Amino acid sequence: MAVPEQSERERILTELRARLAKAKRDVEALETAIAVVESLRSGEAQLRILSVESGTKQPPAPYAGMGVLHAAIKFLEIRGDDADTSTIAAALLAGGFETNSRRFANMLHSILNREIHEHSDSTVLMRVRKRWGLNTWKRAKNQFVIHSKTKGAN
Repeated sequence: MAVPEQSERERILTELRARLAKAKRDVEALETAIAVVESLRSGEAQLRILSVESGTKQPPAPYAGMGVLHAAIKFLEIRGDDADTSTIAAALLAGGFETNSRRFANMLHSILNREIHEHSDSTVLMRVRKRWGLNTWKRAKNQFVIHSKTKGAN
């Protein structure tokens, strides 16, 4: 098998990178759709449909006007299971949470991390592997990452 020329390799790499970027966007869109449906599962949140023709108004969004930490906790309570940061971020935005942050998921992750590390004795949040959960859920002790304020401890 002959090795492709430099220009051919570059074309192949460019094509593969474009396909990877599209796949990542598709996964992100699916995670957002799943997060929205899961946030609606409890009946607490409603589908937010605005009918211009009938002049009906949108029902209140479940996360509108809330602080980011309280909105994330509310989402986890509604969901009833742990979730990763991108799922929580997508659900909050779909549920009416307003932010000017261009990197909302990163900001959310920082806030949740800070809550666990600074208020480890009083927070309801827990880290479940690479996901977030509530410490009120009864789970096997080994499923939770134990956070310590000493450097290098997990």
